[in-house]
Amino acid sequence: MVELCGPEARASPIRARRLTCFERGYQQLKVHQLLTFEVHRALATAAVEVGMRVTGHCPDGMTYEQAIADGQTCFEHLTGLSTGHLKNGMELPQIRRMGSQATFELRLQAQQLFASQLDFDAVRRLASDLAERQIWNCPTSTASPQANAAPAPSLPPLLAGRSA
Repeated sequence: MVELCGPEARASPIRARRLTCFERGYQQLKVHQLLTFEVHRALATAAVEVGMRVTGHCPDGMTYEQAIADGQTCFEHLTGLSTGHLKNGMELPQIRRMGSQATFELRLQAQQLFASQLDFDAVRRLASDLAERQIWNCPTSTASPQANAAPAPSLPPLLAGRSA
């Protein structure tokens, strides 16, 4: 944990933390998906100013393109891909922010909606941009007992329409 102290920390906590981390030899800042757009931008800007790499999760409700514009160069898991990448500007509910109110059924419905409404052209544009800029992704595979017990939903092939 990085402690903040002194007048600079009280006046500008994000800049003070950035300087403290940088001076201690940190090379990257990992951000979390529950950050607001404004906090992500402030943290990323402060880190980029001293040459620290910004990695981690793309915040909920923020597009990958916005996070990249703020300076993020590596993403964990690619969760939240739906934001800005569904057909006709559709958006999924922010399930993580719902806590215990997000039932298994609601999560399953959201996954089915995601699979049926994903704009593959938008995803291809993002993938091309990630590759061109050499922005990394760290995928994680997970399984839960509930997901394994549920019948497999009838989903369209994810690579349908992919050009060879």
